[in-house]
Amino acid sequence: MPNIAPVLKDLNAEITLSSTSKITNLAVALADTEVSLALTSNVKQLLIRARDNTILKYSFVSGESGSTYITIPKGCTRCLDGIDFSSTTLYIQGNKATTVEIEELY
Repeated sequence: MPNIAPVLKDLNAEITLSSTSKITNLAVALADTEVSLALTSNVKQLLIRARDNTILKYSFVSGESGSTYITIPKGCTRCLDGIDFSSTTLYIQGNKATTVEIEELY
């Protein structure tokens, strides 16, 4: 049986715990209309979800949340980590008016 201890040691070295979080309730007043949020510097993890049954579409490029986007299905939460969010803006829209909860962990 192979020795996996070195691999586990390397995986454990990659884990960094977040000590602070910031929750933003972002209003999306109109369906299919892009809104933006400049992310806090030093964010290690990002959680995105709608507060109701809304399909969300997001991108990190202005004007693309309606054409080149990633979908968050109704009732789901998207967790993003392992990405350098420095000087990053999130662009998001929903298929109906909603409030989007965005939690930044840093």
